[in-house]
Amino acid sequence: MDACTEKAVADEKVAVNAIVKYLVEINDPKYVRTLQASQALWEKAMYADCEFETVESSTGTGYFSILNNCLENKYRQRKAYLSWFVAHP
Repeated sequence: MDACTEKAVADEKVAVNAIVKYLVEINDPKYVRTLQASQALWEKAMYADCEFETVESSTGTGYFSILNNCLENKYRQRKAYLSWFVAHP
């Protein structure tokens, strides 16, 4: 395990979840259902993408660093995407 990259992933996940929570609080139920469905599908795709990206390193010593780097990048991208909706209600 890689404690530094795990913390970075956890921090980005908290940030994304906070944005989702905020968007849920300020929007109507129809929008909320769609957002929640989108978020669930995005998480599945994110993990699948990162598993694919790290398949060749799965038995190596750098596996968790590479996996966590991928997850961190995906969370950052999602955070930027969702932040646009916060800035443009």
